Amino acid sequence: MKRLKRLKEEQLFGFACIFILINAAIWLLFAILLTVNVVPMDSIPTVLRWILAFLAVIAAGALIIIHTLVRRYNHVAYYLALVALAGLVLSTFMDQVGVSDLIYAVIALTPLVLLLICRRWYFLKHG
Repeated sequence: MKRLKRLKEEQLFGFACIFILINAAIWLLFAILLTVNVVPMDSIPTVLRWILAFLAVIAAGALIIIHTLVRRYNHVAYYLALVALAGLVLSTFMDQVGVSDLIYAVIALTPLVLLLICRRWYFLKHG
């Protein structure tokens, strides 16, 4: 029974890591869409649009680094991942919330919940 539970938590951890990469891909895609002016932001100055794209690339890079460190079972990175993902979820609600924002909130919340579920396995196995 314990072996089955550990396998399940290990799989949940794998899914969490996949969702962290999906979040990074979303931020990278958002940056690309901003730079080629696909995202309708006509009321925002071009300089601000480029700053937003730069920040989106930084977010994507940070998520990739967090993913790499969490996969190496770095305990500090685990907590950093929780903080980063919680920040992404909260930042979704800092503006007008639409359907796309709610979809992204679920995508950002998923790895956060999965990491919390497999917390004990993460620290016991790799402590």
